Amino acid sequence: MPIPVSCWGLWASVPPPAPGTHELTFGGSDGGRFWVEAQYRLTVR
Repeated sequence: MPIPVSCWGLWASVPPPAPGTHELTFGGSDGGRFWVEAQYRLTVR
């Protein structure tokens, strides 16, 4: 049986990162038992 859910986000326009390595980590939850985290390692040339 499907469970009704909703999704929203916060968005930002930021300038490109400087050349080099960077780490981007973010996450969120539904305020209950569900949560998610993501981590990206970027190399800008």
